[in-house]
Amino acid sequence: MEKARREAVDSGLLALLLQRRYNIFRDIKSATDELSLALSRNDAVSAELILQIRGDYLDKCESNWQELLQLSEESPETAEYMKRLLFCAVEEAKAGNTGEERVIAIRRSIDSVLRSIQEEDRVLNLRSAKGRSYYQN
Repeated sequence: MEKARREAVDSGLLALLLQRRYNIFRDIKSATDELSLALSRNDAVSAELILQIRGDYLDKCESNWQELLQLSEESPETAEYMKRLLFCAVEEAKAGNTGEERVIAIRRSIDSVLRSIQEEDRVLNLRSAKGRSYYQN
């Protein structure tokens, strides 16, 4: 009973932290979209301001990641629990209850937004580097 209650609490807290992470990534996506528009207008002042804002969101993302890591260090049980839900490929995560299903659903949403951000970053990088890019294969 205690283990089930602890996992329910962990999945609730984990879902909260992941929802916060998802919201941060949505903010990064929005800033990336705005950056793309500013660069297409050759608006260097707006682009610089948006880059600063985007950097602030990235700092929030790092802080959120540190919270997740701290949570994983609470106990060996918590570490194993988070490894099973969070520190594996999202396709490999296995849910045992509705709280865990929510965690995995949020992870899928994060992955989707992250892929979109990475693709837009790749396009911006190619455009600004005039064809020479870190992202080129």
